[in-house]
Amino acid sequence: MKWSLIVLLIGISLCESVVLNAAEIPKREMRAVWLTTNYALDWPKSKANTAAGRLKQQREMIRILDQLAAANFNVVLFQTRLRGDVLYPSYIEPWSSVLTGSISSPGYDPLDFMIKECHKRGMECHAWIVSIPLGTTSHVRALGKRSIANSRPDMCKQLFGEYYLDPGHPETALYILSLVKEVVLNYDIDGIHLDYIRYPDKADNFPDKNTYIRSGSRLPLKEWRRENINRIVYGIYDWVKKTKPRVKVSSATLGRYISLNEAPTPGWTSYETVYQDPKEWMKQGKHDFIVPMMYAKDNYYYPYVYNWQSVSNGRPIIPGLAVYQMERREKDWPLRDITDQIDFTRMTSTGGQGYYRAGNLLQNEKGIWDYLLDHAYTSPALLPLMNWNDSIIPLAPSDLQITDNKSEWIFTWNQESEEGKTFFSTYTLYGLPEANTSSLPAKQIIRTGIRENQIRIPKKLISPEINYFCVTACDESYNESAPSEPSSPYFSKQCSNQGIFFRHSSPKGEYTIETKEIYSHVVIKNNLNQTLFSHSNSDSLQLGFLPSGSYKVILIHEDGKIKNFVWNKL
Repeated sequence: MKWSLIVLLIGISLCESVVLNAAEIPKREMRAVWLTTNYALDWPKSKANTAAGRLKQQREMIRILDQLAAANFNVVLFQTRLRGDVLYPSYIEPWSSVLTGSISSPGYDPLDFMIKECHKRGMECHAWIVSIPLGTTSHVRALGKRSIANSRPDMCKQLFGEYYLDPGHPETALYILSLVKEVVLNYDIDGIHLDYIRYPDKADNFPDKNTYIRSGSRLPLKEWRRENINRIVYGIYDWVKKTKPRVKVSSATLGRYISLNEAPTPGWTSYETVYQDPKEWMKQGKHDFIVPMMYAKDNYYYPYVYNWQSVSNGRPIIPGLAVYQMERREKDWPLRDITDQIDFTRMTSTGGQGYYRAGNLLQNEKGIWDYLLDHAYTSPALLPLMNWNDSIIPLAPSDLQITDNKSEWIFTWNQESEEGKTFFSTYTLYGLPEANTSSLPAKQIIRTGIRENQIRIPKKLISPEINYFCVTACDESYNESAPSEPSSPYFSKQCSNQGIFFRHSSPKGEYTIETKEIYSHVVIKNNLNQTLFSHSNSDSLQLGFLPSGSYKVILIHEDGKIKNFVWNKL
């Protein structure tokens, strides 16, 4: 069958799925965005040369993260190493000039700040590390002695006016690993995201003939180059998993793995053109997921998604979508091209979506941001399972308590430690119409990625249809526990055991008593046995005047029977 016909059928299927989309948002899905700092494309737009400039720079970052969190993104790929310069205080490489305009400290640690702000919003932060390129001749000159191109020219090569680390040099793998170690050991980072972990464009011209000869390898040049990249990747993955297993390792690969006979000539591919072999990485279990930069459409997109899945070894494929191509100065794609690609990732269960880049999303080119907010990402999502090393389900949280704190609810719970399990938990809070936790779909998620045993949620964000809450724990492999026992701020636990429920039915302090028996009068007394409230049967009891505390409730039934119970008012 011709791929053009397949793409037509895909288009028809996508049209039919539009109506279902809102109701079928996946519960597990990576929603990642590349936050680009090279040339300050996404951030920073101001320089941290003064205290005011530093504060402005931080506020810019917070504004971006607030917007991403509001749209239920869950992973930020933060460009941490650019071209041999970095955005954190490093003993190995110099500061990037994008922060201050010069190679100097901005007076704070942007990577640490970014990680903490992501975590506050329930998002993961992965350090995006540009691996092999070192920049132009002028850039390398500006970095001075701390540039590896100047301090160790034997490890580097020049090609068309750009410097690159030589992947075949025996110390290159150790050098890149040293940068990874610096980040993983010093920061609460969630992932290492390798970019440009490959040979340069037009790699046939790369001047590594002498390196090849000195290596003494009997492999053909192309195979030798692939093995050089494999060695770098495997060294990073093995060290990270031995040192801090919860940290994920991923790469931004080229968008197409190999040429496909059924599809048009792709131009360049990961395996054949730049000697990058993600299929082998995943086959050997040396990657947690990949984000192929699939900056194309139609026959250059759909067949290659299938191809990536066929070589994934069951690991998530997160297609990188080119929202920048919607700009008129680029290729002027219509919005439908991107929304169809999002739908296709869900139809084929790839594991999620990545977007290049944050600025293109937030400027709402052709309504893409509105589409995510109103249609694609209306509910939060858990991250895809990555449980090949640990599939043990964590224990459920317990003792979920809900405290009324004026305009917000405060949720707290307990989590037991587990013997033999290196336990790192994040939590997900669900809101339920009934006390039934047998099914917890995406639409019931209120917040996920919670990193403490407590969270505050403004009451205005809670739907009036929600009466109960529960919480689950996720471990470092994203295994989700069973839910806690459902709890409600509207119903008293003590009286619910007797089949009697106090329901807080209105923010104005209106309550209703729900019971199987018919009562004709209700009396509420304090601990001194003083009557505080006495009223005939009513659908609504005005009890907002009572402060939080324990009260004795007396129900007088129509047959004269009296039932007493304690009500703990929150």
